[in-house]
Amino acid sequence: MKRILDVINYFKIKSGIIVNKYDLNPAKSDEAVKIAAQNNSNFLGMIPYDESVTDAQIEGISIIEYTENKVTKQIRKIWDKIKDECFK
Repeated sequence: MKRILDVINYFKIKSGIIVNKYDLNPAKSDEAVKIAAQNNSNFLGMIPYDESVTDAQIEGISIIEYTENKVTKQIRKIWDKIKDECFK
């Protein structure tokens, strides 16, 4: 992630960080938050691990279409942050 952020910063491109399955390795997730801050990257949020994501993939649909749960609520919050950044 650090290398990618170096390239993004070189070209002066806005960036945002999302941590997927954050609860599987909290220490690495915390590290990602710190790296985002150190590299002027917008930290957009964390998505927890949930088996319903795999279930949705098996059904061939997005998790948003498949169910409403803590994962979809978090994805919607992150999407709102992205829209705010892109359309202001």
